[in-house]
Amino acid sequence: HAMVQVWWALFVLLANDVSCLAVHNPPQKIRKVVSTKKNGGLSKTFVFESIGLATDVNGSGNVMSISRRDHSLSRGLRKVQAALRSTFLPSGYPAKTPPGYLKYSVWSWIQDISTQLRSVLATQRVLEGVGVGREGASALSALMNFLVRDGCGMVATLIFTSTSASRFRSDIKRWRIFADIMVDVGITLEVAATQVPRVFFLPMISVGTMCKAICGVAAGATGGAINLHWARGSDISDINAKFGAQHTVTGALGLIFAAFFARSVSTLNQIKLWILYSILTLLHIVANMQCMKLIAFDSFNNARMNLILDEWVTQLEEAEPLDTPTMSDMNNGTLSSKSISLSKPGD
Repeated sequence: HAMVQVWWALFVLLANDVSCLAVHNPPQKIRKVVSTKKNGGLSKTFVFESIGLATDVNGSGNVMSISRRDHSLSRGLRKVQAALRSTFLPSGYPAKTPPGYLKYSVWSWIQDISTQLRSVLATQRVLEGVGVGREGASALSALMNFLVRDGCGMVATLIFTSTSASRFRSDIKRWRIFADIMVDVGITLEVAATQVPRVFFLPMISVGTMCKAICGVAAGATGGAINLHWARGSDISDINAKFGAQHTVTGALGLIFAAFFARSVSTLNQIKLWILYSILTLLHIVANMQCMKLIAFDSFNNARMNLILDEWVTQLEEAEPLDTPTMSDMNNGTLSSKSISLSKPGD
């Protein structure tokens, strides 16, 4: 009987303690937890708001309620931002990408749109020249013109590749500017082809196509080295894919603008038309030069190598016999106290 009383007393004591813990403890809250999962350029953030204990007003018992804020709008914006980054920006941007990547992309978009607008005008002029809309023009005549034009472009591609393929690496920036100047010349010849006597129409559009073919070879060869520059610390395949996505969007925007542009320029006189064309061409060249200023290669081009060699030969001629510099001095950076920059943005 004594043992039963002892067990009963312990049971009452434990029951009172549990009741006190359940009723009198203040609501407990768990701090906000943020979990971030990263996969390349993608990131997802999960936010769990405070969790607290509440008491039923009717006294029927203790219930647990979870309070959460509605973040649907912010989550949607984050998803859109993550989708845009994963589509147009390389993984690890900007930490793993050389500085100036976004500016380079913007100037490249300006180049693409200006080229799209001028190409629409050139196509319109070429179609007018081959007889579209003119009475008496035949489809066979237009076909022969296109065959001759495209054949000239193929021949120019082969000749230029065979004569210049080994020289692109030595001066990438100048070859890239050369490529854009050649496409400007080609488009200009096509636009002006209808303003000359008809006998010169086919030669002009053929030469214009040859210039654009040369641009394709030079731009393609230098574009690989430029993409390698932006892929330092990243993945070259990712860089190529993102540049492709950017050019796709700018091409689509260029088509939309070109549709309105073609309808607008059809009512302009020749002087205003050429002024507008000259502005677009100048904008294209300026955008290309700005792109090249944002790239800093870690190798010598021809001009910089000539500067280094001239400096070394000059000091070799002026030095005393005991102080004759050697190639190791040039490699160690002790050739001269004058600093010679190898490659920096802006050159």
